[in-house]
Amino acid sequence: MFTNKVSINYKGFHPSKNTLESVEQLLTELQIEGPSNSRLNAHIAKDGQFSHAVYKGIIEIRSNAGSFFAKAESSQIADLIHKLLKRSRRHFSKWKERKLGGRLRIQDQTSVLSFESEAKA
Repeated sequence: MFTNKVSINYKGFHPSKNTLESVEQLLTELQIEGPSNSRLNAHIAKDGQFSHAVYKGIIEIRSNAGSFFAKAESSQIADLIHKLLKRSRRHFSKWKERKLGGRLRIQDQTSVLSFESEAKA
């Protein structure tokens, strides 16, 4: 997805430099893997204090190809980011499968077979 339409909102905390970089990396990966000309919105909130804190995240992607939505929560920000990426990729995979039909499955099986034959050699 090639776009400049990206917004990130943090609520309930001030993200560290490491958190900012991790979220930016997440969004960059989603931009590359998702549909082109999309609008991407990320919302990350922290509820609670110290050891009882829970991070909640939402990723919304709107495009001509459709809308995608991923939601997750975790007590660790890194785990939250991982869950959001994994869930977004699952949506993209389904979208690509619908878009390409059976060709995506055939390509995946072909790449697995070629990898197995290279490993045996």
